Amino acid sequence: MRITGKRWRELGARKGTGRIFRVLIILGISGAFSVVPLFLLYDNFQSSAGFQPLDNETNLQSPAVANYYGNPVEVYSAAPSALCVTFGFLTLDPGTSYANFSILVGVTKYGKAEFTRKHLGPDNTVLLVISSKVGLSTITIPIQVSTLADGSISSCGGSAKIDLAGLLPAAGFRANQNIFVLGQPRSFPDDWYELKDTIAAYTASCATVQNQFSCRPYLENRVSSSVIMMTRDEDFLTSVRIDPPAAPPSMPSPFEFVIHRPLSTIIYTYWVAAMPFLLLASVILFYTFGKGKAEKKAPAFYEVAFGVAATVVAILPLRIVLVPSSLPSLTRLDLVFSTGVTLLVGLSVAYISVGAAKRKPDDPDNQPGVTG
Repeated sequence: MRITGKRWRELGARKGTGRIFRVLIILGISGAFSVVPLFLLYDNFQSSAGFQPLDNETNLQSPAVANYYGNPVEVYSAAPSALCVTFGFLTLDPGTSYANFSILVGVTKYGKAEFTRKHLGPDNTVLLVISSKVGLSTITIPIQVSTLADGSISSCGGSAKIDLAGLLPAAGFRANQNIFVLGQPRSFPDDWYELKDTIAAYTASCATVQNQFSCRPYLENRVSSSVIMMTRDEDFLTSVRIDPPAAPPSMPSPFEFVIHRPLSTIIYTYWVAAMPFLLLASVILFYTFGKGKAEKKAPAFYEVAFGVAATVVAILPLRIVLVPSSLPSLTRLDLVFSTGVTLLVGLSVAYISVGAAKRKPDDPDNQPGVTG
């Protein structure tokens, strides 16, 4: 049954009935338009649940103005330690979930004595082995003993604070390595990435670097090592699990950390993304439920349509600014954008069918061909 403008006015004349009826109509129309993106948005939240905090974690400090890295933190230590293995988090590629690290390895005073005891000469090799906990291939980095001897004496293993100024020049071996991290890039800007690997060093009887891949590490050849981590990335917060002071375990401790965006970045991204929708939605709702003179100056139908079209066009450059290009094509923010667009279209249709129909017949804006 077609509801005419007169019928709308009769419903509105009842106490509260017309307003409630209009609200239900608007909710129904808007919900019908946005049901698909709302479902996808709900599925995104469910399948990309937030990371779980680590036990006994600490946040790494971002680099200061005068330093290339933030203050280093000792993740776990062996007492005494022969090697100081430092992982410096550089960058993250959300599209591939590979984190880039600088790896620094320095030998301690105890380590030099241990290499002498094991009859390791400058041509022998130490293998730094990074073992994944998710079935990925093991990363093996060969280090010649001669390169370790080129650095100064490192200090780690149970110390209360690692000195950055003394840690960097003490590293005799330096390398750059990409390590795969588990992540949820499609939940941007709430995306997060985590790693749980095992870091250990072993001695290998390799005469030259050329035949290093024929060497196999064995548990009895393990070199006691302390693992240190620091960061130079200012776009992500990095939380690392710290082993409590205790006797060194028989097997290497897990190397665990979580990378996620700061809360201020998340709030800023959502707030800026919501601005066009909040502006146009507030205008539509104001004129749909407005009273008095303001109601007579409500925008025409084509003006509402142009406003929605302008909002849709504004999303394209806004997404380029807010969403990193390396992220997947359909992120949580994209679903928020699409939900906002469909809601605006639904509100516009509701305005045309509800807001305009309740005007008085003598309203100049309701006459064909009359604007202003």
